[in-house]
Amino acid sequence: MQGFRQVELGDRVWINPRGRSHNYYRIDAIKLLSPDRYCLQLDVTSLLGRGRVVSVRNKTIELDFHIVARTGNLHQTRLEWEDGNQWEEIESANNPDRNHTVVTLKKPPISIVIGEWVSVVDYVVDDTVLLERVCFADESI
Repeated sequence: MQGFRQVELGDRVWINPRGRSHNYYRIDAIKLLSPDRYCLQLDVTSLLGRGRVVSVRNKTIELDFHIVARTGNLHQTRLEWEDGNQWEEIESANNPDRNHTVVTLKKPPISIVIGEWVSVVDYVVDDTVLLERVCFADESI
């Protein structure tokens, strides 16, 4: 995270506040990387589910595992390759049956292989966040 002068344990962040902004995370640990850049450990993992790639058709990827996609739950999340070095934003997703998830990406993936494991995650490194400072009352007042 960068652009904030002060971040404290217990503060909360929304990931991608101008887009999905679906989850609200508490900051559990902070590592200062530079004067205004932080690495945050949040109270909930980014992982929403994993599956193997069954088929690829342009921007549409079918997975062999059911990841709950109802009511747009996966829209604007990320499909991340197993090595964690590549991801694409999910434009939409659905569950055609009880054993599969189909995601449509915003852009065609650069490379993806049938049988490869991928993860659906809520956030990735360098996503935009909105910081909500938590104020504690002074008990001496």
